[in-house]
Amino acid sequence: MPHRRPLYAILPSNGNRTPVISLPQHTFRNFETGVKTNIILLRRLAEGEAVKDDDMIFMAIVENIGYDHNARDTYKHKIEKEVAGKERVELLSSDLFDYRVWHQWSRNGTKKPGWTEYRREIVPDTGLAGTWNNQFRNDPQSLRV
Repeated sequence: MPHRRPLYAILPSNGNRTPVISLPQHTFRNFETGVKTNIILLRRLAEGEAVKDDDMIFMAIVENIGYDHNARDTYKHKIEKEVAGKERVELLSSDLFDYRVWHQWSRNGTKKPGWTEYRREIVPDTGLAGTWNNQFRNDPQSLRV
């Protein structure tokens, strides 16, 4: 059986640490676990490239992931477009990123007519992902605490 080195011992020499994002304790509660989770994004170093000792690391704490510990919706909702009785486009915002959701008015197969989601997409460069991608990568000093 090969010797397994701890991940923290391998990372400095093989990958450039980029964002570290701390998620709330209840992130995976729907899966019956209360495990504290952090997301660490890595970039493989190019041939001959080395990690610099003074590289800054983007660190963030997420408070709003779109739902709370009781699975209640905590997104910030904004209606971007609505055609009464036909279509609605809504923006759902959380700390991580925003979703754009398309709904259509439906009467088929339901007891009561209502809005039915038919498309969802992540809005690029929003939330913490956008902050890291647009600001930190270009000017890390601007976010220094």
